Amino acid sequence: MLHTHTEAGIAVASQKNGLVPVNQHAMRFYNRIAYHDYEGVSLDWDERERLKKTLGDKNVLILRNHGLLTCGRTIREAFDLMYYLERACQGK
Repeated sequence: MLHTHTEAGIAVASQKNGLVPVNQHAMRFYNRIAYHDYEGVSLDWDERERLKKTLGDKNVLILRNHGLLTCGRTIREAFDLMYYLERACQGK
């Protein structure tokens, strides 16, 4: 699992519509992103279960007004998802 707070990721997470499929990288994630409302600084272990429930069968989560999160079976898979998600957020 990877979690970032990049400028582009936070900007997309702050938009009502989230990641819009307007470029090739964004299309990779079309209908493959879960969205979780920001709950503030997370010191509550119960949020793990809510995040897990929100993710469902997806490996990509945008935390509204917060940042990006990716999951994978391996570190490489999680990194690959984050790399292309970040590129999609940057519009590149």
